[in-house]
Amino acid sequence: MKKLYFYILSCTLLFSVSGLKAQMVNVTTQDNLRVEDFQFTKEGNTVQGSGVLNLDNVRLGSAQMLILTPVIRSEDNTKFHRFQPIVFTGASRDRTWQRAIDWEVFKFEETPQLVMRRTNKRPQTVPITLTAPYEEWFRGSELVFLETKS
Repeated sequence: MKKLYFYILSCTLLFSVSGLKAQMVNVTTQDNLRVEDFQFTKEGNTVQGSGVLNLDNVRLGSAQMLILTPVIRSEDNTKFHRFQPIVFTGASRDRTWQRAIDWEVFKFEETPQLVMRRTNKRPQTVPITLTAPYEEWFRGSELVFLETKS
């Protein structure tokens, strides 16, 4: 059974004449995934966000998969910019998924930017970078992580 959760980072993007300014954010999801030191910068017509995903306290069952999809959501909740998902797998799910990919019987709805096997009880951090063309509605928007566990 799939569980679907939305996590809103308290990161409101504030724009000024000199460019994008955003506070650094630390958030923990229901599955104990920590998003650390996440911040956005604007250069020209591009917005880039960077931070670290800390999986130290995440426990995935061998057959489980965790899909984390970053989304920029407008202040009035009418516009969204969805980034490529980040996928973490347990050991059995990783082997099954790799076989399915090799046999071309499985495809993600959207190609993930990263697929990584999670080894429980071991420290693991993953640096991530999100890049999007700047749009005017990004002003006052929020970064949201859509989390799906199956």
